[in-house]
Amino acid sequence: ILKNLRELLAYSASQYPIVFVMEDLHWADANSIEILELVYRLAENNRILFINIFRPNYKDTSEKILESIRTRYPQKHEELFIESLNEIDGERLINNLLNNQRSSSAILNLISKKSGGNPFFIEEVVRSFIDEGAIIFKENNFIITEKMDSVVIPETIHEIIMARIDRLDQQTKSLLRKASVICRNFFYKLIIEHSKVIDN
Repeated sequence: ILKNLRELLAYSASQYPIVFVMEDLHWADANSIEILELVYRLAENNRILFINIFRPNYKDTSEKILESIRTRYPQKHEELFIESLNEIDGERLINNLLNNQRSSSAILNLISKKSGGNPFFIEEVVRSFIDEGAIIFKENNFIITEKMDSVVIPETIHEIIMARIDRLDQQTKSLLRKASVICRNFFYKLIIEHSKVIDN
C-alpha cells in the first residue's frame, strides 16, 4: 500500500505540483504518522509541498514529526511559529467577525485583555455575545445591544464553551452528551443506536 501510495503521489506530482495541507496533526494516530514519515521523502525530488499544522509539545505526534523532519531534511523544511495576536490584529479580527463594524473601544479592550491574543478565544467570545443577545444580526449588520453592558466574559475557553452549552435546550444538550462519549467522528446511525442504549 505504501509503495503504491508513493508511486501515485510521484506520478501525480509529475503532472502538476501538489500541496498537502494537514491540520491538527497533534491528534494523528500512530499509523498516519508512520505513513507521513515515509512519504515526506517524496518532497526531495518531486513537486510536492507538505504543510503540517499542529500544536507543539505532543510527544508522540507533533514532536515526533518535527524531530523526524529536522533530522532527515534539515535543508528542505521551514518552521513557522504562530504567535498570539497583538492588540491591533486582535481588534481587526473582532471587527471582521462583526462584518467590519467598528466595535466600541471598551469592548475591544475587554476582549483583548481576556483573550491574551488567542484567536479561538476571541471568536468564541464574539459567538457567546451573539448567543446572549448582546450582539444581534439585523438588516445585514451586527448590532451591539444594551445587554452588552451586563455581559460577563469568562476567564478561559473552557468556561466560554461550557457557558454556551448551558444555554442549549435540554434535547440538544442530551444529544451533545451522547455524542461526546462516542469519538471525534461518527456516523449518524451510530449516535441513533447509542441514544437508544442510553435512553433504555
